[in-house]
Amino acid sequence: MTSPRACRLSIRAADCDATRYAVDFGVDDHRNCLDNLFEALNRYGVSVWQIPEPFNLFQNGPVGADGRMVLSDPQSRAGDFVTFRALIDLHCALSPCPQDIIPGNGLKPTDMRVIVANELPSPGGAR
Repeated sequence: MTSPRACRLSIRAADCDATRYAVDFGVDDHRNCLDNLFEALNRYGVSVWQIPEPFNLFQNGPVGADGRMVLSDPQSRAGDFVTFRALIDLHCALSPCPQDIIPGNGLKPTDMRVIVANELPSPGGAR
């Protein structure tokens, strides 16, 4: 990661899956990060069991006074960005959080813009 801006990196939360939505929220067939990532990576021979736990770029999940993670709305805004540089060839999958039941993404799933380039964008050019 070469240029985080308004990014609160969180690796404390596992990706949601169909079971979580069904058991915790009583909702069947809800879009979820595990299925989104699997759908993108399956074509490269990656099984659902090989999907790594995500790192959440714009999630705002601070640790509360009791030591538990607190889910709250993100501090990021439209146009905020992160730049990564791949040092080896790779397959990458992204899942803009589809959670719209509890806080974590403002209860409003949004699209994510991805730019793949051979050169790093100039400052201010990633918007």
